[in-house]
Amino acid sequence: MTMICLQIGNTDNNLTQLEWSEYCRAIRGICEAHGLVHFCGGSPTDAAWQNYCVCVETDNPVPLRRLIAKRRATHRQESVAWLQGETELV
Repeated sequence: MTMICLQIGNTDNNLTQLEWSEYCRAIRGICEAHGLVHFCGGSPTDAAWQNYCVCVETDNPVPLRRLIAKRRATHRQESVAWLQGETELV
């Protein structure tokens, strides 16, 4: 299985609070539909910036990547950090 860690942010305050919460929920929903979510969480609620991370294990990252890119564009975001690797138990 492949582990994907996605990181999104709103440090430019391009999104309103409602839009940001919808974006986070959409990203998590896409991940839940395409694999097993191991972690999701974000910056402290009183932080000067907003960020959110989802780590998902999937057997096919290609459709996940396509849908994440589409959602990123829908929410007027320039990028999503995508870290991909094989899960290894130590």
